Amino acid sequence: MSDNFLPPPPPASTSEPIEMPTPVAADQKREWSIIDYDPKVMPGTEVFLPGLWERMHRDGTFEMFYHEGPNMNFTQFGASLASADKRVQLVLGYDSEGNATEHAGLVILTDILDCPQTKRAAGNFMFFKEYWNRSDSLALGTAVIRHWFEEMKFDVIFGVTPKQNRAAIMFIHRLGFQQVGEIPAFTIYKGQRCPAVINCMTKERWNKCAPGLARGEAQVNG
Repeated sequence: MSDNFLPPPPPASTSEPIEMPTPVAADQKREWSIIDYDPKVMPGTEVFLPGLWERMHRDGTFEMFYHEGPNMNFTQFGASLASADKRVQLVLGYDSEGNATEHAGLVILTDILDCPQTKRAAGNFMFFKEYWNRSDSLALGTAVIRHWFEEMKFDVIFGVTPKQNRAAIMFIHRLGFQQVGEIPAFTIYKGQRCPAVINCMTKERWNKCAPGLARGEAQVNG
């Protein structure tokens, strides 16, 4: 979430037509899970990493996710994912037989603090474009947030999102994140300097939002 989220984009203004979510067939529904990416032990990295690079560039998610450094090369990209100060995770979909059949997105956690007093991180995730504006897109985002709070046991997750990325901000608000501030001239988006919006989710707020999200109900940012 830090920097950017890539959800199903809603209209930029009320004057634009609303695109209805694409239904997902029953036999295509997936159980979404978040797994750690470790290039040192994960088999097939030499194939997976170039495939991820190509896929993100092909569907335009690379320059949105890495909006402050969209011109990085492949070597820099690989080094970024392998950096010791980040926790990189994959969003995978499993079929009814427990087979991983889909790779839906990427998660990166930075600025992690884990001490007796609190556990926090800056969260950042994206979904590939084929998962935008689907009827199960909220379930994808919910799987990520649930993993952070229920599996990784974070107390708070915060993010810094370009203000111009209105679709991303609206999506994380649907997941229950609260806007707590704005920083002028803080980041770069589509080559231009722009303000950033700060959003956060606490463990207590997650506990309130989780039941509704489990029923597929978008949350109200308040």
